[in-house]
Amino acid sequence: MKLFKDLKSVDAETRIRLAKENYLIWKNSDALTEEEKASLDEFCADHELMERVFLTLLEFGTAGIRGKMHMGSSGINRFTVALATKALAYAVKEAKGEGRGVVIACDSRNNSAEFAKITACVLAKEGIKTYIFDRLRPTPELSYAILKLNCQAGVNITASHNTKEYNGYKAYWDNGAQIGIELAKTIADKCYEYDLFQCARDCDFDKLVSDGSITVIGEEVDNAYLGEVLKTSVIGEGLKDVKRELQIVYTPLHGTGYKLVPKILRLAGFENVVTVPEQMVLDGNFPTVKKPNPQDMNAFDQGIALANKVGSEVVLATDPDADRAGIAIRCKDGSFKVLTGNQIGCLLLEFLINAKKKENKLPANSAVVMSLVSTSLADRICKANGIKLFRVYTGFKYIGEKIGEFESSGEYSYLFGFEESHGYLGGTYARDKDAVGAVMLICEMTAFYKSRGRSLVEVMDEIYSKYGFVSDKTYELNITEVDYISKMASIMADFRSSPLKTIDGERVTVMDDYKSLESTDLITMKKTRIELPSENMLSFTTEKSTRIIVRPSGTEPKIKIYVSLEAEDQEAANEKYQRVINEVVKK
Repeated sequence: MKLFKDLKSVDAETRIRLAKENYLIWKNSDALTEEEKASLDEFCADHELMERVFLTLLEFGTAGIRGKMHMGSSGINRFTVALATKALAYAVKEAKGEGRGVVIACDSRNNSAEFAKITACVLAKEGIKTYIFDRLRPTPELSYAILKLNCQAGVNITASHNTKEYNGYKAYWDNGAQIGIELAKTIADKCYEYDLFQCARDCDFDKLVSDGSITVIGEEVDNAYLGEVLKTSVIGEGLKDVKRELQIVYTPLHGTGYKLVPKILRLAGFENVVTVPEQMVLDGNFPTVKKPNPQDMNAFDQGIALANKVGSEVVLATDPDADRAGIAIRCKDGSFKVLTGNQIGCLLLEFLINAKKKENKLPANSAVVMSLVSTSLADRICKANGIKLFRVYTGFKYIGEKIGEFESSGEYSYLFGFEESHGYLGGTYARDKDAVGAVMLICEMTAFYKSRGRSLVEVMDEIYSKYGFVSDKTYELNITEVDYISKMASIMADFRSSPLKTIDGERVTVMDDYKSLESTDLITMKKTRIELPSENMLSFTTEKSTRIIVRPSGTEPKIKIYVSLEAEDQEAANEKYQRVINEVVKK
C-alpha cells in the first residue's frame, strides 16, 4: 500500500489511480470485518475525499494523532492505532526503555477502550513492559502515572474536548509531558515504514494479561495521584464551615472526571457536591451536549438548570478526558456567568499569590508559566507581585518542560501554569493540565472569597480595576478543504507575504514571526531574535497594545486567531473585537 505525506507531490491522474488501488487493498483484506469493508464505500463518491482517505495518514505530531473515526488510512481506527503504536514502540526501544515500559489510559469515547487494548497488545508483543488502567482515567493521571511508575512513555486514547465523531492518540515521554518535535517526527516517519494491517494482527489482550505481558493497574495509582493533588491545596484545613456549606454542582460531561473529581472535593472538605445525573453517564455519544467542552457556554446548560433547582452558587464542568475545567458563577441578579479560560487563570493566579503571601509560603523565586496566546492581564499581575513569568508555545507539554527545567536547575520554583483554553496546573506531580486539581483549587478560591462576602464575578471586576481591563477572545477559521493542511499552510504564507499593517485603524508596530524566529520593530525596522524553537505562528501588536496571534491548530482543520485588546469595559471590547475580526478574516 502506497501512502504519501504530501499529495501535491503526485499528479492528479496517479493520485486517483493509487487511491482506487489502496481502496481495493482495504476492501479485499482479510483483516477487516464485512461491516468494516462495507463502510469503505461511502468514501468513493468524491475523488478528493477518496485520495485523502486512502493515500494519507493522519500527521503524527507533538499532540499525537487526532481525527474522525472511520476505516481508511486517514481515519482513527484499530489499524491506524496499531500502526502508531508500532512506531512508538520503535522509539521506546531506541531509548532502551523496554524495561521501564509504557502506561496506557483511555477516556469514555466510542472505541477508546478497544483502542487502548490494541495499544497494549502491540507494545507487549514488541517485548515492552506494558501497564494499562483497569478502566477510563483522566489525562493528568496518565501523566502522573508515567512519573510514578518511572515509565519510558505513555499513551492516552482520547480526543479531549472534540465532538463524538473524533478520537485520538496522545503520546507522552518519560518526563510526563507529551512528546517533543523531533521525537514526533521520528515516529511519524516510522509510520510509513510498517504494514498497516500486520501491526494489528494477533491482538489477544486477555492472553497477554494472563501471561503477565500486560499489567493492569487501578485504585492504587488513583490514591497516590489524589494524594499529590491534595498537596496543592492552598487553604488546607481552613474555612471548614464555608467549605461544608458551599453548594457545588458538577458535571463531567459524560467523561472521566465522573469519579475522581467528586472524590477530590470530598477529600478537600467540600461535602455539598451535587452531580448532574444525566451527564454522569459514561457515553461517547455525549447525548446531552453538542460540544463536550467547558469552553462552550452551552455545555453548562444542564448544570445551571440543576443549580437553579437546588440553589447552588457554583457550576463546574470538565471535558471528557478531565484536563480542562470551567466554571459558571451565580451573579447578584440570580443569573449565571460562565467565566473564560483567561479569567479563571487570572483569578487563580491572583488567589494563589495572595494566599501564599498571607501564609509566608510564596518562594522568592516563584515562577508562572503560560502560553503565548493567553491573556496579557497575567503579565500585569505577575509584574505587580514580583513573580517571574515565562511564555511558551500552545500545548501544555511546553509548560511541563519548564517545570522539568526548574527542578533541574533550582533557579525557579514553579507556582502555577495555565493556558487560555481552560488548562491549569497548580503542582509538579504531573506535566499536563489537570482539571481534577483545578476544580479543587477553584472551589477553594470560591470558598475563600465567599468567606469575605464576594463572588468570583466581583473579584474579577476588582482585578480589572486593579490592573486594567483586558479582553481576550479566540476566533476559529474552519477549513473545509479535503487537503486542509495545504490550505492552512497557504493562509499562513499569505499572512507572511502580505502582513497586517493596521488593525482597527491602529498602526501595527511589532511583527513576531515564530517560524523565522524574528521579531521586527516596524517603526525602526530593527530585527531581534526570538529565543524559542521554530513554530508556525505569527503575532502582530499595534501602537495601542492590540495584539493578534495567528496559528494553525495542531489537532483540527482550523486557523486560530487570538485577539487581545484593551478597552474601557466589556461592551466596548466586544464592539472592537468584532471590527478587528471582520478586518483580519476579510484579509
